[in-house]
Amino acid sequence: MALSLHVDYWDYIGWKDRFAQARFTERQRQLSRLGGGSTIYTPEVFAGMKEFRSWRNQAELEQRIRNINDQPAAAQIKLQMSLSGSDAVEVQANFALAPTTLAGQQNEGIIVLLKTS
Repeated sequence: MALSLHVDYWDYIGWKDRFAQARFTERQRQLSRLGGGSTIYTPEVFAGMKEFRSWRNQAELEQRIRNINDQPAAAQIKLQMSLSGSDAVEVQANFALAPTTLAGQQNEGIIVLLKTS
């Protein structure tokens, strides 16, 4: 599944994108920095938190995705939702980090109320 996040750094030359958001541009900058990059461009594709320039090659893209999916999960996440009144949903999220992630710290029982208007 592909996810498209429209960036706003082309706005200054008149290429206004009504879906563009500054936070998507900042996200792209952060991903590039994390991967050791020094520039951002369009289209820039990331797979597994790393820039992936061969994304047009279907075989390479499928192999990259297989390699990512073969990695053990870094966390176990369980979600449970229930109605909480007429205009809210209670979401309980339980998660535990894998033992290799932050020395096995565990966090559980976060409750969030969301309006459903």
